[in-house]
Amino acid sequence: MDELIILRWENLNETNFSFDYVKSLLLDKYGINVVEENFKNFIQSLSKKYNNIDHQEILFELEDLAYKKISVFTIKEKDIEEFNDILRERFLKRNRLERIVGNKTLNEIDSQIYPCYLKFDQRYVTMKMACVKKFAIEEVDSDGATYSSSKKYFHCTKFVIDILHNLVFLFYNDIPNWDNEQKKGAALTEKKSTFYNLFEKGNQATLNRFVFTQYLNKYVKDYLDSVKNNGETLTNKIILIETCDPKKSKNKLKSSKIDGNHDKHRLDAIRYAIEKERNIVFQVECNINNIWLQFKHTGEIISSQTFFSKEVLKNVCIEIFPDYEISNFQEIYTEATS
Repeated sequence: MDELIILRWENLNETNFSFDYVKSLLLDKYGINVVEENFKNFIQSLSKKYNNIDHQEILFELEDLAYKKISVFTIKEKDIEEFNDILRERFLKRNRLERIVGNKTLNEIDSQIYPCYLKFDQRYVTMKMACVKKFAIEEVDSDGATYSSSKKYFHCTKFVIDILHNLVFLFYNDIPNWDNEQKKGAALTEKKSTFYNLFEKGNQATLNRFVFTQYLNKYVKDYLDSVKNNGETLTNKIILIETCDPKKSKNKLKSSKIDGNHDKHRLDAIRYAIEKERNIVFQVECNINNIWLQFKHTGEIISSQTFFSKEVLKNVCIEIFPDYEISNFQEIYTEATS
């Protein structure tokens, strides 16, 4: 079995993607009954039992979904113009990307993250990037001695560019073993810089955070009005609210549900801070259709599950961003052929 194929399956395991979903997909679309109960055993059986399935196509579809985080940015008009019909060919040639348009087969990638797939549609442009990196791990031998070794891992990300609204949605996961904020920030910066450097005049100003403040403020205000008028009900989805003074970020108020309810006095304090002191909602955590989601005012969405399907995105838009409508999910997601 090809090493890159194995690394891609291992990546799904590392990111805690649902193995039950993998089994369901293989059974429904390919009639393959996977008896293994986890990724580890499945990967060990790839060469013996699953060598004849189209791993490229299946992994391409699974990797479309296997993300826990989305960061949203605005993009400059002059840069997004390079995706139009007139300038597109020049964009592709300058970056040597002609061969990856519509290409779902991943055979060779570098240690630096770079585009491996491009799709141009009427409203959206989808760009996938990937790399193979190494990280150090500590292992214990049979004598109990600890030694260091290196391990390869596959890492991928997806940019969805909304040409109509000049927005960029970056789908990604944290890199294994990069568990501190500095390394996480560096990994995100690498993705962004690779993206904006594709444009002829691209720079750090190409992408700017799309701030969620107005959406989160309204969402929390509507919630507070609902609690005031109807009391705390099972339909109230907010688990945590955190506000802050935009001029003094250390001045924060927080309310978390305890035994299914928020403390009334904390909610009153949060209402006062928002309405009278012009504080902003810093972050909200809520349960949307049984998925825990965190929304940060800096344009970040974090899910408890490694699964950003079109259904999850649709529910997020309905709940938090009701004025944003995704016109065609087929432009964002690619499904394997039955």
